[in-house]
Amino acid sequence: MALAYSFGNLGAIGAPLAMGVLTSEESTVATWQKVFRLVAAIYGIGAVVFLLFGSGERQSWADIPSSSPPAKNDDTTPPAQ
Repeated sequence: MALAYSFGNLGAIGAPLAMGVLTSEESTVATWQKVFRLVAAIYGIGAVVFLLFGSGERQSWADIPSSSPPAKNDDTTPPAQ
C-alpha cells in the first residue's frame, strides 16, 4: 500500500516541477498549450492502459457474503426518551 501511495505522490511532486520548467522563461499562450498537451497525453496514456489491462468486472473480494446478517443502520433509530 505504501508503494502505491509513493508512486501516486510522484505526480503531485512532478506536476509543479514540469509546469515550472515549461513556463519558466515566458508565460504565453503557446507555453500553456504545451502544458495542456502534456497533461492530455498523460491522461490519454492512462486511459489506453486501462482499456488494455483494466476490467469492469466485480471482484470476488468485493462481494458481501449472503450468509451474514444485513448491517444495522443506527441513523434510523429514534432517540431514546
